[in-house]
Amino acid sequence: AWRTLAMLQFALLLLALGLWAADRPAPARYTAQGAAGRDAGAVVRFRPETREQDIRRLLRDSGTRLVGGPTLSDAYLLELPPADPAAALVRLRADPQVLMAESLDARGAR
Repeated sequence: AWRTLAMLQFALLLLALGLWAADRPAPARYTAQGAAGRDAGAVVRFRPETREQDIRRLLRDSGTRLVGGPTLSDAYLLELPPADPAAALVRLRADPQVLMAESLDARGAR
């Protein structure tokens, strides 16, 4: 009789531990900056004095969309237009408010 009671207590303990473990949130996974902006196709840095409305104009005119940032180096991650990503980079680079605009594509949409 005492063996049956011990096995029952052990089963209840396992059940309680299982319920406790299932209730706990999963630990946070590390994600790199690029993973946060999975759609990012370019990285851009603006002059520090660039106003927000000018940044919005630049993004709209180039057909890009902000998907991440600012990073520690004050860079922003952009989604490039699928139709012509190279033209968007050319347009960004031509603006005097842009310090840097580089493709994140391994093929290098230039």
